[in-house]
Amino acid sequence: MKRVFGFVAVAAMVMAASMAFAAVQDFGDYTFDIPDGWTGSMQSPAENVEVVSFVKNDNTASGSVTFSATGGASLDALAAEWSKQLGGSAPEKDADGDYSFKFTAQGASVESNALVKGLTDSIYMVIVMTTADPAAAQEMAGIMSSFQLK
Repeated sequence: MKRVFGFVAVAAMVMAASMAFAAVQDFGDYTFDIPDGWTGSMQSPAENVEVVSFVKNDNTASGSVTFSATGGASLDALAAEWSKQLGGSAPEKDADGDYSFKFTAQGASVESNALVKGLTDSIYMVIVMTTADPAAAQEMAGIMSSFQLK
């Protein structure tokens, strides 16, 4: 009985600790929960384009979310163009109408996963995640699932 209680207590502390170290970070029109050990930043490299980047402080993982205007283009055309520009695989449509593809950046040894998703009729986002570390991939998935559009 003491072992069961001890395990439950330890599990509860681990869950509470992992939740306590994630902080909501505001990026203007968007928020993400950034866990301890990660750094988030935002750039606006062009008109109507914003990029939120996430890097694990030990450099074992990185991700980005690019927000842009569709310019009237369809999501499948946008996904095809992104894949072409990045030298990726053919985009595949999922049940939600989003498109995913894989690519390996020039000089990189780790494959990246990309997802092209419509936010509104006129705005879409491209999520790119790069890591070979399964634990970092889980943390990055948590960052991406915490996304909130204000």
